[in-house]
Amino acid sequence: MAQNAYGLRICGVACLGFALTFLHEIFFTTRAADDPLFPSWIVYGELISLTVIALVFLLKNFSLDFPFSSLILILTLTVLFSLLSYQALLQIQMARLKHAKLVTVLALYYGAVIVFILSVLTGIMLPDASNLLAILAMTFTAGFIVFALVARRLSIDGETISVWHYFRQLKNKSAILLITCLLIYSYNLLYVAGTLPPLYHGTLPNGYQHLVERSIKSNDQKKLREFMERYEAFLQRHAKN
Repeated sequence: MAQNAYGLRICGVACLGFALTFLHEIFFTTRAADDPLFPSWIVYGELISLTVIALVFLLKNFSLDFPFSSLILILTLTVLFSLLSYQALLQIQMARLKHAKLVTVLALYYGAVIVFILSVLTGIMLPDASNLLAILAMTFTAGFIVFALVARRLSIDGETISVWHYFRQLKNKSAILLITCLLIYSYNLLYVAGTLPPLYHGTLPNGYQHLVERSIKSNDQKKLREFMERYEAFLQRHAKN
């Protein structure tokens, strides 16, 4: 899929599916009274942020970028980072009164999610630092999985439940974020290592996509037009041969 144009189209359709799902939950899901751990302003803030992020990546996957997309992405990711950090601190503080093991597993879980978001934020400006943060987030993820497999069950408020069940009942989208980031960064790290090919943007050479992105940021279409003229001349010349 990576070497064919439909690869990014499939990613774009997936982003559209996520955006529609989040929008449906915002407007059509009936909610009970506020949970102390997940008040409405956090739940809706998270859903709106995820919807915007999904729509931005939808446009990027179809090469429909716009001048302020990076700024919108930075602001939205910052909001999401703040909301999840707040939730993590709140849940860890409450877990200290219930179970010591729960504190550890929550710290590993939210550590992975938060560092992944920070990695995406950093990647917009400092790609090298982003890769290091992604590796750190994967380390947190591995620690969480190992701890969950070893601990298996926790006794909370007189009830014994599995670690997996505890995290499945969380009312935020942290699990979706963790799985999505894990898949994306696993692919990116394998690509950097030369194990997997890059995603292909379409029928034009890969360099064309970089020119498109640079033209949008600088609002200068000159190099883009020059590239297309030379590329068409190249095709005509070799078509005659």
